[in-house]
Amino acid sequence: MKVKQLKGVGPKKEKLLSEMELLETDDLLYYFPTKYIDKSVLYNLAQLKSGDSAVIKGTVVDLKVRKNYGKKDMLVLKVESDGFIGEAIFFQADYLKNKFKFQHEYYIFGKIDISGKTFKVIHPEMVESVQENFLGIEPVYKIPGELSQKNMRDFIRQSLSFEIQEILPEFFIEKNKLCSRKYALENIHFPENRIKFKESKYRLIYEEFFNFILGNYLIKEADAYKNGHRFKNFENQIENLTSSLPFKLTHDQMIVMNEIIADLEDKKPMRRLLQGDVGSGKTIVGIIASYLSFLNQFQTAVMVPTEILAVQHYNNFRNILPDELRIILLTSSVADKEEIHELIRDGQADIIIGTHALIQESVSFKKLGLIITDEQHRFGVNQRKILIDKNEKANYLMMSATPIPRTVAMVLYSDISVSTIKELPKGRKPIKTVILKENQQNKLIEAIKNQLNENKQGYIVFPFIEDSEHFDQVKSIQNGYEEIKANFSEYRTAVVHGQLKFEEREQILKDFKDHQYDILVSTTVIEVGIDIPNASFIVVYNAERFGLSQLHQLRGRVGRGVWDSCCYLVSNGNTDRLKAMSDSNDGFVLAQKDLEIRGPGEVLGIKQHGTNHFLIADLFKHQTIMEKTVEDVEELFENREKFKIYLQKYNQSIFV
Repeated sequence: MKVKQLKGVGPKKEKLLSEMELLETDDLLYYFPTKYIDKSVLYNLAQLKSGDSAVIKGTVVDLKVRKNYGKKDMLVLKVESDGFIGEAIFFQADYLKNKFKFQHEYYIFGKIDISGKTFKVIHPEMVESVQENFLGIEPVYKIPGELSQKNMRDFIRQSLSFEIQEILPEFFIEKNKLCSRKYALENIHFPENRIKFKESKYRLIYEEFFNFILGNYLIKEADAYKNGHRFKNFENQIENLTSSLPFKLTHDQMIVMNEIIADLEDKKPMRRLLQGDVGSGKTIVGIIASYLSFLNQFQTAVMVPTEILAVQHYNNFRNILPDELRIILLTSSVADKEEIHELIRDGQADIIIGTHALIQESVSFKKLGLIITDEQHRFGVNQRKILIDKNEKANYLMMSATPIPRTVAMVLYSDISVSTIKELPKGRKPIKTVILKENQQNKLIEAIKNQLNENKQGYIVFPFIEDSEHFDQVKSIQNGYEEIKANFSEYRTAVVHGQLKFEEREQILKDFKDHQYDILVSTTVIEVGIDIPNASFIVVYNAERFGLSQLHQLRGRVGRGVWDSCCYLVSNGNTDRLKAMSDSNDGFVLAQKDLEIRGPGEVLGIKQHGTNHFLIADLFKHQTIMEKTVEDVEELFENREKFKIYLQKYNQSIFV
C-alpha cells in the first residue's frame, strides 16, 4: 500500500517521505526507531537522583509569569509531588499559562534536578493524569525538520493496522521460538515492555540475516545453472611464467592459484574473494589469472580504487607478463580515452587496468572473460555489479588486503567462495610499532634521524591537508610541513596529497622511489599502491583518528626491503586502542579487533552508497544469531522437501 493513502499524508508529506525512500507502508514498518524514551514507569521523587529523566505525578498549586531580562516572559508552575515542592519552568512560553489548571494532577516527564525536598524541571512534557496512554516506551525516529515525531508515529501506527503476513518458514519459527512478524513489528516500534522489545528485536535480527543469507544462496544456486566463460588450463605456459619470476610462490599462493584455476575450468562463472594480509602477494595471483584469461583469448578488466594503485598494477603487470600482451591503463587522467575505448571495444586490449573509469557506459568489451577488483571493500555493490553486467558470463575475482573475519564472511559472502593467503613471502620482517604522545616529539625526531643517517627513507602521514575549525587538536600538512622542514632541515622533503594533479603526484612518488627525497609528507593517499623497499619508517600523526585496519595498511608501506622497519603512531588522545597495533602484525587479528570497535560498516565498506547494509542486525554483536541463521538456511537447502514447501507458501521461484 502506498504511503500517500495513509490519513494525514498530503502531497507535501508524501514528498518528504519519498525523499526518505519511504514509498510503501512496508517501508515505514522497517524504518526502525533510532532510540526510545522510556516513560513506562511512574516514579516517586524519593526513588530518583538529581539529573534523572523520569515520569512523576504532580499537582499544579500555583502559576507565575516571570520577567526574563528583556526576553519573552517565562512561565513557572509550582508543583507538589509526593511531599516535594518544585517548579516546572517554560522559557518564552507565557502563551501556555491558560493551558494548565489549578489543583489538577499531571504526568510530568523531563530531566529533574532535585535538592533536598525541592525539585526543578525545565520544559517538561505535561499531560493530565487521566490520559493513561501517556505512560509507555516512546519511539524516536530520524526525520527531517518538516516532519514531527507525532506524524511519524501516527503513520507507522496506521501501517501496523493492516494485514502483516509471515515471511519466515513455520518450522524455523517453532525451532527458534521466534515471535510472529506482526508481534515483532508492533513491539519494535511501540514496545509494551522491555521483554516484548527484546523478543521482537531478536526475531527481526534473525529475519534480516535469514533473508540476506537466503538471497545469497538463491543467487549462488541460480549461478550454478548459468554457463560462464570456461577456461582451459594451459599448465605448461603457467608453469613457465611462475618459474620465470624472481621469487618462489608461497604454499598459500599455490593453494589459492589452484582454487582459482579450478573455478575457471568449471562451466559456471567464478565468484571468488581472495583475501590476504598486506604484502602477502595477492597481486601476483591476479597477474597469473589474467595471463590464463589471455591464453584463453579473453580480455581481463582490473578495477582499483585509486590512480596510484592503477599505475602500480599497470607497471607490475607489464614487468611480469610477456610482451605479446597488450596492457592498457584507463583512468580519469589518461589522455586519448576515445582511442583506448576503441582498443577495448575491438578486442585489441588484452588487459585493461583502471579506476571507476572502467564502469563508464562508453566502455564496452569485445570478450570480457575475467574481472578483478582490488581493495574490493572500497567499492559499493552497485559499482561492482555495473562491471559484472558488462558480461554476465565473465569470471569474477575480488581481492582485499582488509581481512574479513570468518563469521562475517559467512554472511556477507555466502554466495561467494573465499580464498585466504595468510603466509607472507620469505624475507618479510615484522614491523616494530611504537606508540608516542605528542610531548615525546624530541624522542621521535632522534629516532627518525638515526634511520635517515643510515641512508634510509620514510613517510610522515597527517589526517588532513588543511587545518579545520572543527578539529582544533588535529595536525594537518598545512601546519605540520613547516615544522618538519625545520626539524629535518638537513634532509630532503616532499609533500604529496589528493589535491595535487595526478601527474604531479606520480612525479613526486617516482622521485621519492629514486631517492631524490628522504622524507615524504603525505595524507592517506599512500595507503595503497606504494612499494618502496628503501622506506624503513612511517610516522602517523593523530593515529587515534584512524581505524586499526587503515593503520595496518599504512604500516604496510614499510618493511618491504631488507631493513628493520618501524611504525610510529603519535597521538594526543587515548592510546589504549592503539596497543593492538604494537601487539600484533597480523591483519586478521587487527581486522577482528577493528570490527569489535568500529563496526562492519566502516571496516568493510558495506555502508557505502549503493549497498544494502543491515537495518537492525549487527555482524559483530549478533554473531550467535547469525550462525544459527546460516545453519537454518543450509538445512533448508539440504532438505529439498522443506525447501519446496517454503517456496510454494511464499511464492518464491528458483531451480529445484
